Amino acid sequence: MVSSPLRRAIQTACLAFAPALRRPHVEYLVSPLGQEANAFECDIGHDRHELQGLLAELLQDSDLGFDVAKINLGLVEDGWNSKVGKPQYLYPLPSLFLSLSRRVPP
Repeated sequence: MVSSPLRRAIQTACLAFAPALRRPHVEYLVSPLGQEANAFECDIGHDRHELQGLLAELLQDSDLGFDVAKINLGLVEDGWNSKVGKPQYLYPLPSLFLSLSRRVPP
């Protein structure tokens, strides 16, 4: 399973897919490529070390049935949450989305 490193995405994935994540062979990979394209505060996310510390707290009231250590943050590099200086194709502007949506036939 793969999700964004945003807290709400991790929490939702853990709650929604807990039955699958209880299986020993099912892995959970967190990838920055699944992040939001916006720079709003709620879409920026946390550094890897901060996120690692937040996982147990974020999921403490949930009876998941698997160890949160299963959540692999290996792809979450320092600076993943900065949109400055990143290739534009990773973070398209809203105007690009609008432009592309106009090309889709009704």
